[in-house]
Amino acid sequence: FTSFIEDDDSNGSNPGLRAVISTPPTQAPTASPTSPTLTDSPVTLPTSIGTTAQPTLSPVIESTDPPTATIASTETPSQSPSLSDASSETISRLIEFIATAFPPGTAALEDTTSPQYQALLFIFNRVPNNAGIFSDQRYLQRYALASLYFSTGGSQWRNDDDWLTNVTECQWYSSSQSIALCDGDGRLIELDLTDNNLRGTIPIELAMLSDSLQVLRLTRNRLVGTIPPLVLEASANLVELALDENLLRGEIPATIGQAQNLEILDVGYNGLNGTLPSEIGSLGSLTRLVVTENDITGIIPGELSNLQGMETLLIDRTSLLAPLPDALCDNLVNLADFWSDCDELGGCACCTVCCADENVCLPV
Repeated sequence: FTSFIEDDDSNGSNPGLRAVISTPPTQAPTASPTSPTLTDSPVTLPTSIGTTAQPTLSPVIESTDPPTATIASTETPSQSPSLSDASSETISRLIEFIATAFPPGTAALEDTTSPQYQALLFIFNRVPNNAGIFSDQRYLQRYALASLYFSTGGSQWRNDDDWLTNVTECQWYSSSQSIALCDGDGRLIELDLTDNNLRGTIPIELAMLSDSLQVLRLTRNRLVGTIPPLVLEASANLVELALDENLLRGEIPATIGQAQNLEILDVGYNGLNGTLPSEIGSLGSLTRLVVTENDITGIIPGELSNLQGMETLLIDRTSLLAPLPDALCDNLVNLADFWSDCDELGGCACCTVCCADENVCLPV
C-alpha cells in the first residue's frame, strides 16, 4: 500500500510529498476479551519504510481508491467529519483495530450516530494508515480524546485550540498551568478542561488513557449523566479526579477503590445520590475528599477512619446522617478543614465548620 507524507525540501520552500511503502504485520492482533485497559502493544500498525518490496495485506487499512495525500492542517475541525472516500471495508478494519485494544467500546464504535464513530472518522481522515507517524498507544490516545471532544460538544467549547489537528496532543488546548502535560513518550499525564463549556457525558474511552493519566480535571462544566465506573476501574495511576460543579447524577461508583494512588477526589456541587462508598476508605493516599452539596444519604462509612493522611474532608450540605464514626476524629489527626452538617450527625467534635439546613456555614 502506497501512502504519502509531507517532506520539506532542502531550499525551505513549500513542503512536498514523498511516497513510502507501508509493510504491515503478517498476522492480525488478538484481542484481550476481558481487559478494559490498553496493553503495552495492543496491536501493531504498519510503519513506513523506504523499500520497493511488495507489501502484504494491512490488517487495518485496505482501499481500492487511488492513494491521496494526507496533509497536516491547523484549521478547526467540523463537528461531524464525513466518511470521505473511505470504503466500508476499510472502516470495518479500523473498528476492529480499536475494538481489539478496547473491547468495552465496541458497541459505540459500530453505531454510526455515536460520538465514538465521529472520532473514528477523525482518525481515518487524518491519518488513515498511521504511516508510522504515531505509536499504537498514541494512535489510540488520539481516538480517546476525540471521543471526549465529540461527546461534549467540542466545537462549542470556549477554547478548542489545536484539538483534532495533526499537532501533538500535548499541544492541544488545556486549562492547566503545568509545564508538562505529557510524558517523554508523548502520553498524556494531565487532562484539564476546567470551565470550558463541556456539555454532554463523560465517555468510557477515557479509560484508554489509564496507562499514563495522573490528573483528570473537568471542573465547572455542564457534564451530565453518571461517573463511568470503568473510568475509575482503570485509574490505577490517577492522582487527582476533579468533577466538581457539574450536573452529574447517580452514585459514586464502588470502583473508586481501584484508584489506589488517588490523593484528591472532588465531586462536590453535583446531583449525586446513593451512599458514600466504603471503598473510599481503602485509598490510603487520599488527602482531600469533597462531596459537598450532593444528595448522598446514609451514614459515613467507618472505613473513612483509616485515612490518616486526610487533610480536607468536606461532606457538608448532603443528606448524611448520624452517627459519626467513633474513630474518625481520633484517627484523622491531620485534618485542617472538616465541614459537615453537624446537627444531622449528632454533633462533631473535630469539625472546623458546621453547616445548617438554611445553607449557613459557621466556623466552630
